[in-house]
Amino acid sequence: METIQSYIKKYGHLNFQELEFNDVDNVILAVISYLDFDGIIDVFKKVTISSAANSFFNKYSMKEIHRNIISVKNAAKVLELIKDTNRYSNLVLYNYIYKCNYEKQFSAMFIDIDENLTYISFEGTDDKVSGWLEDGALSYQFPVPAQRDAIKYINHNISIFSPRKYILGGHSKGGNLALVAGMYANPLVRRKIIKIISNDGPGLRLKELESRKYQKIEKIYDLIVPEYSVVGLLLHHKEPMHIISAGKKGLMAHDAGCWGVSGTNLQSATLSNFSKKVDKLIKRWLENYNDEDRKNFMMNIASILESAGITSLLDIKASMISSLIKIVKESSKLDKKSKDIIIDFGNILMTSLKEDVASSIKAKF
Repeated sequence: METIQSYIKKYGHLNFQELEFNDVDNVILAVISYLDFDGIIDVFKKVTISSAANSFFNKYSMKEIHRNIISVKNAAKVLELIKDTNRYSNLVLYNYIYKCNYEKQFSAMFIDIDENLTYISFEGTDDKVSGWLEDGALSYQFPVPAQRDAIKYINHNISIFSPRKYILGGHSKGGNLALVAGMYANPLVRRKIIKIISNDGPGLRLKELESRKYQKIEKIYDLIVPEYSVVGLLLHHKEPMHIISAGKKGLMAHDAGCWGVSGTNLQSATLSNFSKKVDKLIKRWLENYNDEDRKNFMMNIASILESAGITSLLDIKASMISSLIKIVKESSKLDKKSKDIIIDFGNILMTSLKEDVASSIKAKF
């Protein structure tokens, strides 16, 4: 199966006048926002992808890159592939921002495709636990801090006087941020936005999904999900979704690097029975527990991780057994209802992981 890597190798010699911007380009530009460009790009400093890539690979060794989570490692691979291509090397990056503290994780940047079109790439969740906890807060709180930052970011940085048009996009939580930023943009700013693309990003609570704000952007919004989606089915969405093929199953299908490409398009597919089952489990969990229950659930998770001294997914990766022992020990202190909520959510996670394990075993035989 062809992937975005195949696409880069096959069409990287064509500029955007020879081959117009498409959904595959969207995935590529969404993915590279996972990389740490601090000190390489900033609000005022404009650099080309080629220049940013050279600085990035000079700043970080391959050993440092490979210590990261899969989204960062894959983003580095994509950057390596596009940095010297005719299509991407001279695209201009600027307005880079990265914020991370105990309550949020937010990053975004502008990417000028040509003199008339800019792609605004919102980063998905990186290795910081604060970002993953904020993802959980999407189920009971609106807006979460990163969503507020995304709205302010485009209102502040998009010029209403420029003839330039904008596409908002991102992978995972980045897709949700692109959606919410477009919904709540200043009306004059919203007129500059021609498309919003969420690449397997979580949806919205019903209240926001049924709002007039959503109706205003519905015609320019595209949700792309792999056939084995989990993350992209979280919360609520409206049909139709743009369902595409994936070379992996379960949670691993969230990796954009495995998404299928056919020519210059993402390869269409139908939603798997696995994803339909996960979708029902998620909807049932949302129906069984109200906003206050979900908030307590996430506060308990945050407390458990804090007591276990875990601030990054890399902490768990570095000492898997001891981290899990600490998590189990802290979880035993919770009251019965809190344990029930965690167990129910754990069932959704285990259903997703079973598909990963089954797929891995099948691949070996």
